[in-house]
Amino acid sequence: MQKKAFVIAALALVVGTAFLLVREQNHSNSNSAPNAFVRTSGSRFVIAGKPFRFVGANVSVMHREEDRARMPETLRQASLAGIRVVRVWASGEGGPNDIGPVGADAADWPRTHPFRWAPGKWNEEAFVHLDNVIAEAARNKLLVQLCLVNWWRDTGGVTQYLSFRNQYRTRDALLHERRNTSTLS
Repeated sequence: MQKKAFVIAALALVVGTAFLLVREQNHSNSNSAPNAFVRTSGSRFVIAGKPFRFVGANVSVMHREEDRARMPETLRQASLAGIRVVRVWASGEGGPNDIGPVGADAADWPRTHPFRWAPGKWNEEAFVHLDNVIAEAARNKLLVQLCLVNWWRDTGGVTQYLSFRNQYRTRDALLHERRNTSTLS
């Protein structure tokens, strides 16, 4: 009977140790993710403490239907061209009847996929598309610089925020609590 108890205890020890090692390995991998962010060291960009130099480009993959449809190919071509960083406009406030582009720009900047229709009325579809853009960029070994707001009326920008000012009095929790639907992070 003692031998059986000893074998069970040894087996429990081995399984417990394996569980802790796997857990520690996963935990250490999750802690390394922030090192993938570009940071500054003095006047230089660094990733994980190493100098980071890059060629970057603006990519239009968020607003027009045809740009959204071509997003995977756009990012693939950027990577093949040696681009390492893409700038994506992760902004857009208001609908087609709100503050709009000036003159001929209206056709280039439709308000069919804003991130926010109105204060407190977020557009999950736009966030899901952004999740897909980030995942596709990662598949193409591209880093993404997100522009979260701008001054231009084309996507709403500060002009739209000013029109929202009387309606907007509380901080939306969505941006703090939302998780990426493509990478589940």
